[in-house]
Amino acid sequence: MKMADRGIGFLKEPELTRKWKVRINAAPPRWGDHGPESMVSVVLMNEAGEGVEGELILRINGDESEIKTKDNGTTKKLATGLRIGTNAFAAHLKGRPSVHDTVELDVEPEVGLAVAGPTSTETDVEATATATVSLASRPIKNGEVQFYLDGAKSGAPQPIDTDGSASYTFTGLKKGTHGIWAVLNGTTLRSKTVNVEVKEQKAKKLAEPFPQAEGDDGVYIISFVLTHEDGTAAVNEPVRLLLNRYGRKADEGSDIVDRNTDDHGRFRYLLTFTERECDVMVQVRGWQKDSIKNLHGPMGRRPVELVEPREEDVNRGIIHAALAALRRQREKNREMRS
Repeated sequence: MKMADRGIGFLKEPELTRKWKVRINAAPPRWGDHGPESMVSVVLMNEAGEGVEGELILRINGDESEIKTKDNGTTKKLATGLRIGTNAFAAHLKGRPSVHDTVELDVEPEVGLAVAGPTSTETDVEATATATVSLASRPIKNGEVQFYLDGAKSGAPQPIDTDGSASYTFTGLKKGTHGIWAVLNGTTLRSKTVNVEVKEQKAKKLAEPFPQAEGDDGVYIISFVLTHEDGTAAVNEPVRLLLNRYGRKADEGSDIVDRNTDDHGRFRYLLTFTERECDVMVQVRGWQKDSIKNLHGPMGRRPVELVEPREEDVNRGIIHAALAALRRQREKNREMRS
């Protein structure tokens, strides 16, 4: 009798499972090491609503796997690599597809964008964009953001910080309106477009420089510090030196020197020449000053050897001798200059 009852029980067991229930739930998504993920919970209950142990088939976006509930009828599994958009979850009792449940989960990260600027530096116009990436109101703590300027990528993708933000500074902005936006790298999710307007920048007025020359005998350091009238350094400012060697006017050759000030507004140039003298004129933004004169070259301080009158010239008269000596003196000086 007991065996018969047991046999009847085994025969009835498959029929009893028809009244069992499966409940599936997906927690709000978060961004993990492999992209969006969610903790999936499944409960298997009998007809009395009690949790029971059993085997189930779990399907996530069409991919199947087997799971097993505990004695209390519960089990969990971390679903990774979810797609952006709607994700479908389904679970059914193994061998009994009619005992099932389904749920959908939307994964929609948000990309916010704020732009500071534009601001002007000494030599440039720049703007800094900060993107904030979140999923279900929680910051995404890894991944990268690609920034765009006027439809083109700007720089390499920037890593997302632990607070869900990534920043990039746009430099060299020209006059006009520029559109900036950000894209979560590897996805099509992008921020809104933020427009920034760059107006024509007025150059600061320069304070008058005071060039000086240090050196001797055709080797000099020409130097000065260039500042604006407000005292700030004039960085990377073009400077031109016009070199007048022994009275010759500057031409387009070696007598014109173009350099820029450094990051501190300083200007230094090593000047070398072999002529007797050299004058230096400094030009900055059209301002010019014949500021350094009579720099002596290697021949500039040689003693002048006077030419003695010749005896035959003296015999012809004092005036004739003096004129002849003066003529030979000029020829000798001309040879020394060449």
